[in-house]
Amino acid sequence: MPNVRWVGQQPFAALPGYLRVIDVGLVPYLDTAFNRGSFPLKMLEYLAAGRAVVCTDLPAARWLATDLVCVAAGPDEFAVQADRLGAAGRTPELAARRREFATRHSWECRAKQFLAAIGDRA
Repeated sequence: MPNVRWVGQQPFAALPGYLRVIDVGLVPYLDTAFNRGSFPLKMLEYLAAGRAVVCTDLPAARWLATDLVCVAAGPDEFAVQADRLGAAGRTPELAARRREFATRHSWECRAKQFLAAIGDRA
């Protein structure tokens, strides 16, 4: 497709440049026991960059409980949702919502939650 490019493995330092130009972040995991037990941080990285996200139907994606991550059941639906989100374009308001949501799941927020939880038991 003219709007899809495979760039191969890239160094971590190159990631911001790619995030500036993508419209949809893809998280295409196979349905395996290992992947059902994983948490693809890439979802939150895409949201932190203000980008749309399509993810395989994983418990972690559903746990986030947000309309900002499109959870797709199967390859056909995944492709349809990626096309739909790509055609929708970007808006500053939606990018801001995505960034704000990702901020609530930052390592700093997680650490504060953890400290609060163990502080209650100390």
